[in-house]
Amino acid sequence: MKKTLILCFIHGFKGGDDTFGEGYEFTEHLRSLVEQALPKLNVQVLVYPKYETRGDLGNCVSRFRDWLQEKVIDIEVEAGTSSPTVDPSVRTILIGHSMGGIVAAETVIGLTSDKPIYSEDGVEKSAQTPTSFNSLMFPYVQGVLAFDTPYLGISPGVVAHGAEGHYTAASAAMTQLSGLGTALWGATPNKSASPGPANASRAPVAALPAPSSPGGTTTQQQQQQSPWAKWGKIAAIAGGDVGNI
Repeated sequence: MKKTLILCFIHGFKGGDDTFGEGYEFTEHLRSLVEQALPKLNVQVLVYPKYETRGDLGNCVSRFRDWLQEKVIDIEVEAGTSSPTVDPSVRTILIGHSMGGIVAAETVIGLTSDKPIYSEDGVEKSAQTPTSFNSLMFPYVQGVLAFDTPYLGISPGVVAHGAEGHYTAASAAMTQLSGLGTALWGATPNKSASPGPANASRAPVAALPAPSSPGGTTTQQQQQQSPWAKWGKIAAIAGGDVGNI
């Protein structure tokens, strides 16, 4: 019997049907590459439908797990697998973007922590009785692949309840910075930069000016400072908000 490998995609915060390419182009491209590398497997793609990316993370993970389980059961039944929990014919790789990676990881943690109710002989055992089934899980997740997922940079609670606020603040800050950039560097777009002392002494636009000497700075030196000296604080705040998404 030919085994099946599922590539299951989960979008992230504020994501949707276009997260993995127009018309799911990226998912199909990846499926084709995996199928060529693993010709003995039946490679299929599942894309988790758009879901609400705020609220309780546990409920979000539970809904995804139920959805995935139903999909895998359908494939196992169609394949006629006799014992899908002991010898599954379907294995899954969860592929999550941003918050989708957290949903994927939490799903695997939940699956591996569950204990089976029945043993091989079908008789319910005591919780103290050691069993060899602790490592089994259904659906069987072969691995997790995450893109831009802040596993170490933000807690699941912030993702579930506070990410929308960070998203709004970052969007407003970036809009303001865009206007500042036009005012600072786009006022005379048609003028060509002429070689001279003024251009030679100008600080790079992407760098903050060097700290002043202990003796203080003159008026001429203050005028030659980069405009980022005034707006550096705004840029730092915006960068912090964007990094938290």
